[in-house]
Amino acid sequence: MDNDVVLVVDDDAASLELLKTLLEAFVPARVVVAGDSGQAIRQARDAKPNVVLMDLGIPGGGLAAIRQLKSDPPTQAIPVIVLTGWATAREAAIEAGCDDFIAKPFELDFLLDTVRKHLLN
Repeated sequence: MDNDVVLVVDDDAASLELLKTLLEAFVPARVVVAGDSGQAIRQARDAKPNVVLMDLGIPGGGLAAIRQLKSDPPTQAIPVIVLTGWATAREAAIEAGCDDFIAKPFELDFLLDTVRKHLLN
């Protein structure tokens, strides 16, 4: 898994740094980050991540970014895990095309297991 790339998309700098540190230490994976939907789409095309962790409350909209990733042939096969404080958005996230859903606050082991599961597929 050490050649794996995870794209973390969140507009909160502290969340980005925490997730980057955790994923690099415990998965392990190379982590690239994005702070809005436009950056997320560009990073997904450029970095070719194995998994995307997507917050829904990003500028430009996380649901819109998921729909775009899932409709674009170069990125449509990348698993997208929604990681959000909007626990009530599960159904909308699944309809947009996400592959998994984690509500914040999250349990570290559950987050790591979910990321690893998608890296193995």
